[in-house]
Amino acid sequence: MRGGEMKKRLKRIVVGLVAVVLSIVLLLTAAIPVCEAGPKERVVRLGWTAALTGPLAETGTPSTYGMVDCVRLVNERGGINGVKLELAWEDVGASMARVVTAYRRNRAKGVLVDLHLVIHWVEAMMPRIVKDEVPIVNLTALNARVLTKPQWVFCAEPHTGDVAGQLVKWFMNKYWTENYPPKVGVFIYESSSGRECLAGVEWACKQLGAEFVGYEVVPFTGCLDTSTEWLRLANRGSNLIVTGLCLIPQVVGMKDAYRLEIQKKGIKLMDIGYCMTDSLRVVRKQADGWIYAVYAHELVDTEVSTIKEVLETAKRYRGYDPEDIGGTYRAAWAAIPIVCEAIRLAMEEVGFENLTGRAVRDGLARIRDLDVGGLVSPITMSDTKPFYASGSYFYEIREGKPCCISDCIPYLGYYKTVLEL
Repeated sequence: MRGGEMKKRLKRIVVGLVAVVLSIVLLLTAAIPVCEAGPKERVVRLGWTAALTGPLAETGTPSTYGMVDCVRLVNERGGINGVKLELAWEDVGASMARVVTAYRRNRAKGVLVDLHLVIHWVEAMMPRIVKDEVPIVNLTALNARVLTKPQWVFCAEPHTGDVAGQLVKWFMNKYWTENYPPKVGVFIYESSSGRECLAGVEWACKQLGAEFVGYEVVPFTGCLDTSTEWLRLANRGSNLIVTGLCLIPQVVGMKDAYRLEIQKKGIKLMDIGYCMTDSLRVVRKQADGWIYAVYAHELVDTEVSTIKEVLETAKRYRGYDPEDIGGTYRAAWAAIPIVCEAIRLAMEEVGFENLTGRAVRDGLARIRDLDVGGLVSPITMSDTKPFYASGSYFYEIREGKPCCISDCIPYLGYYKTVLEL
């Protein structure tokens, strides 16, 4: 009996050791940088942190559809010299805990590059991103909290404050004719990007000789009425109010501005533009007269070759007409080509079999004059220029639709005062 019991115990120990070894093997293989779907198909996985539910969904949904469809289009055209892309995405709503979980799952899947919609999600994970050597491409603006050496986060714009400053300069050049300084107010929702918008306006007022008269803030969630904030800014004699609003605060704020007839008081309204086209689907003609800035052409600019492709793709894959497409759908047509070019450059340097996050990061920092069909100006990036837009296009809302009123306007350089690049 004792001998039989000993054999059983040894058998259990052996089985347990085998399970441990298999677990270690699985963990090691999950960390292999290059992801191959099978023996004949070469695949690189990308990660996308999606927001399909919750307060970000109005912007998060079209941007997710754009990512999925653009990757599909790249693969239909043969991928990157025969290497196909696979997009791993997960809905995180607006939960930071779910963002972290999605990041970990993507790492386990062998994701080589992560794409993000919200820079604040990236901020919270910076130590892990640097340790894991995962390059990030983010669809909004850079800030000091994501700067590293070497740089692991590459963004669309240099800083939200630069966009806000552009609006002040545009107003003074195009609309202000008096011989005394205009009064400028700021209206933001509580967020890092809102505070960066505020800082950029204050800086621009000092640089350009405008008078800053103050700001108002509303919460990101639970924003039901903005009347008090609008009336305070109007009563300070504002000639221009720059808004850094998005999602629910933007929809509520624009509707309240229309109801209170803020523009009829002689006050120009301008926004930093991140969520404008998505909010327009709700606000429509009540937003007429607003001006905003964006780094890429809008869907109304059908003479731009990439916009034509975006509209054709949405129709072919989803049956969407132009009015059905959220504005952020088009963002993938800049971000995915950038990632593809970085992977191509990395493969030239180290080969497909040796692809790593660091090799792709180096590729992102070596992109030169990348043409994305006119959606944005030709793209050049480096460790000292980790953003892909060179300026903004200005739009005015007319009959509930954006109308382009400028060529690409260069950034004022505010980012140079706050970012150590």
